[in-house]
Amino acid sequence: MAPELELTRHGAARRALAVVGNPPLLEALEVGAARAAESFNLTPAEAALAGEIADLEPELAAGERRALFALVLAVRVFLARGSTRLPVPGEALERAVAELAAEVPALGAPAEVAAAIRRLLAERRAPAVVGAPGEYRPLVHDGVSVWSQRVLACEERLSVRLGAALARPPAVEDGAALDAAVSAACAALPLALSAEQAAAVRMALRAPVSLVTGGPGTGKTTVVAAVLLALRELGVPAEAVALAAPTGKAAWRLAEAVARVFDGTSLAADDPFRAIDARTLHRRLAYLPAAGRFRHHGNNPLPARVVIVDEASMIDVFLMERLLSAVREDGRLVLLGDADQLPSVDAGAVFRDLVAAGGAAARGVVRLEENFRVCAADPAGSALAAAAGAVNRGEVSWLAAADGIARRGSAAELRYEGVEALFAGAEVLRPFLAHWYETRIVDAAFQAAANRIYAVARGTIADEEERVAAARLLAHHERARVLCLTHGLRTGTVAANAALHRRHAQFLGRSADFDLVPGEPVVMLVNDYERGLFNGDTGVAVMGRDEDGRVQPHVVFRRGPELVALAFGPLRARLELAWAQTVHKSQGSEFDAVAVLLPERDLALLTRELVYTAITRARRAVVLVGPEARLRAGVVRRIERFSGAGGTAGGRLPRTSRSRPGESDSC
Repeated sequence: MAPELELTRHGAARRALAVVGNPPLLEALEVGAARAAESFNLTPAEAALAGEIADLEPELAAGERRALFALVLAVRVFLARGSTRLPVPGEALERAVAELAAEVPALGAPAEVAAAIRRLLAERRAPAVVGAPGEYRPLVHDGVSVWSQRVLACEERLSVRLGAALARPPAVEDGAALDAAVSAACAALPLALSAEQAAAVRMALRAPVSLVTGGPGTGKTTVVAAVLLALRELGVPAEAVALAAPTGKAAWRLAEAVARVFDGTSLAADDPFRAIDARTLHRRLAYLPAAGRFRHHGNNPLPARVVIVDEASMIDVFLMERLLSAVREDGRLVLLGDADQLPSVDAGAVFRDLVAAGGAAARGVVRLEENFRVCAADPAGSALAAAAGAVNRGEVSWLAAADGIARRGSAAELRYEGVEALFAGAEVLRPFLAHWYETRIVDAAFQAAANRIYAVARGTIADEEERVAAARLLAHHERARVLCLTHGLRTGTVAANAALHRRHAQFLGRSADFDLVPGEPVVMLVNDYERGLFNGDTGVAVMGRDEDGRVQPHVVFRRGPELVALAFGPLRARLELAWAQTVHKSQGSEFDAVAVLLPERDLALLTRELVYTAITRARRAVVLVGPEARLRAGVVRRIERFSGAGGTAGGRLPRTSRSRPGESDSC
């Protein structure tokens, strides 16, 4: 048998052909980084990119090559975790290198590598890889931080666009007209606005860029509805208003929530403001996949005069820059979100940074703190709100409080009310997932809907009764979700989805060898503009009978108020199972119950913001599964994300009082 060879770009072919030129040191670093990529939230190919870039400096001595490799890999890791830059002074570099060295021992002593990186930068020993500001190189060193050239250019454009937007005059100068519009909106709503909500509405009507932040239940959707009603009073036509969100699910939830508020008003059924739809940001900006760009930009701005975007904490620096570029010069942008939850998956924490830069008293920022969802008569909801608040403050004392968390000795003891914990090792995962499936997923109605064969015609379910059944099947999966930190590892989505896939197949008496079993939830991984599906859209698998009588797997998605049913085959590579999702992927969603699988070992990804985000996805129950030490470490650790958006605002969000003399902050 031939010896096993590493299948890297320096592996089988290089050894077989005796190709020379790549130092064994760099090859060892590359192989080690590829093997450890999962721990860094990178793919092996992304980790290997560090070696390819380091290859651009072939004349460096061994220690310098090691330092350059570590620098490039550290920047890649920081980007994968959402930072836009790697600080060189201070402890951040030492911590980054120490973490890399723990997974890639060939790097050597962390302190020596960090010192070598600083010398490399100070003496400009890698000019083909690291350039100064204004130079086109893979990395840019500005004397303080090392940036990816692409990210730095984007943040610079964002700074310019944000500065120009904040310099615009107020959209409504007439104080009397503004007061009348806000009063009319307040009078139309079924419930009175709080002082915080009224301040947010007034700000959104006047400020060129405004930010509204608040946790679940603080009434952000009510603010959106009130802003729409006030704009109507000010004579702004419905076609001049655009609603958007980063994902399809978030956009659908925004539209549905606003419609519910409108249903409690006297707004006519045919009023144009009821017809305002919410779209994904990519759809709103008219992304052109073939060209890799957006149709709307600085030279072709959005036609809307008011752009309102929900779940803004999910927007990365690249998309935020494109959004700002597309808002017309006389337009205004309203961003709503929760600055305390996880920032975007990709680089940047723009919403959080801007909220911090503006401050709660700035005209450009309003923080909603009153929770309208929780009441004393709802102990489960109160427990969730209390736990989320404690986590957000970095407190771990609630873990020991009798009324803070219910500790269960086994899965069989779970009640799925409030906050519960199965604090144990990996041995608890299998019985917990079995119990979760049996108690949170399976019931008679679900089984009947999963086993049904649906008549599919022209991309939808033809029969009304079957449409209702499919809609219930979709809604069923919105009740509960398993949340994980990572895709890989034993506590990741891949393992959890595989376990629940096997359990479901066994329950229905089908083979688990098939990719998809009827009744299983799925999620889109990419935007599919041809089919009108977007990254993050969730669907459910069914067996469908086509018009020609052929029975084959289909996937049913909700597209606004309608259902679409598409053949599974062409979508296979664009879908993954969604019994379990990462916490990041769950943003913009809410479930009756969530289970959070804590990792077996400490990971830098486990932070206070992640735990807070996971808990606030639940309306009634959250179960924390795994080692208690992991949870405690996560609550204490703040997310370390270095980005430039906070400095971008640099005091430009005006720090005036929340209202002018004579103005009222409440209805």
